[in-house]
Amino acid sequence: MVAGEIPAGRYVRLACERFLSDLALAEAGEGPWEFRPDLAEAAMLFAGLLPNIKGPEAGRPLRLMPWQRFVFANLFGFVERGTATRRFRQGVVFVPRGNGKTTLAGPIALYLTFVDGEGGAEGYAAAVTRNQACILFDVAQQMVRRSAGLRDHFAVHSDAIRAIMRQACNNTAQETAAKTRHLNIWVGADEALFSTRAWQAARDPALTLEARA
Repeated sequence: MVAGEIPAGRYVRLACERFLSDLALAEAGEGPWEFRPDLAEAAMLFAGLLPNIKGPEAGRPLRLMPWQRFVFANLFGFVERGTATRRFRQGVVFVPRGNGKTTLAGPIALYLTFVDGEGGAEGYAAAVTRNQACILFDVAQQMVRRSAGLRDHFAVHSDAIRAIMRQACNNTAQETAAKTRHLNIWVGADEALFSTRAWQAARDPALTLEARA
């Protein structure tokens, strides 16, 4: 990719160059970050326990594509030196429709919500519309329900969640309360936010402890 042997856009090449540069510094013991391949592999191994939901691979274990593994390595591999505190708090991935965004976001959201070790962690799916957000939720739900080893541990209550959403649509006060009731947002998976402007608009600076009072 960096050598130009694989066609890629400018920002993709820059991301790869940055990754290789940061990896070299980390392995040399320089800078505040180190690279923990075991942490990246743990997240990817979890993703491999989940099944594909759609397409010709439906029902088979998820096999991450190289670009998806690159995202996992970036998000989970780099940590503050001497700790397991992740370097990156946000990741923005732009890929065309039908290229595996939801298949990537679903496992990441499930891993961070249920496996990452954060007490009371909450994962949210956001999109331009509620129906679009439900696409990600439904995929993650089906991944769990079709995994015998996971569905015994995780309860998925889609009907209850949709009932809350309907109430919020019909009652502005309830929608406002829902924004401030849950503050331990450990992961937010934003689906189909087609521009950085839309992505920035989805961030609500009012989600603070003070706003809850």
